[in-house]
Amino acid sequence: MADGCRSVIAAESDAEAQRLFTTSQQRFLRLIRNQPVELLPPVDSMNQLWNEWERAAVESRLRAAIVGSEATVKEGLARLIAATGADEAIVVTDTWDHTARLESYRGLPKSQRASRGRT
Repeated sequence: MADGCRSVIAAESDAEAQRLFTTSQQRFLRLIRNQPVELLPPVDSMNQLWNEWERAAVESRLRAAIVGSEATVKEGLARLIAATGADEAIVVTDTWDHTARLESYRGLPKSQRASRGRT
């Protein structure tokens, strides 16, 4: 069975998507600290929130995430499909802002169709 499941965040720019992704990073940071894992607002930088070991652990856990602009997400989905042979992807988008989550999901179908040569 091909693994077509990924955490995906699409936004207007790579920088905005990375900022939104800090919600997921904070969630996994709290998980490894054995703290409640509710969604937290995004932050501009995680540097003040974690130590090197925690950063490495969170990044390792989230390394397969596809995060970026619509173009970046399109490339990531294309790599996922090429690597797995999957014909569909199951995505999870953890964002603090519900509107940002909806916008991310709205960008996915366009990205996925484009990555498979469809419009």
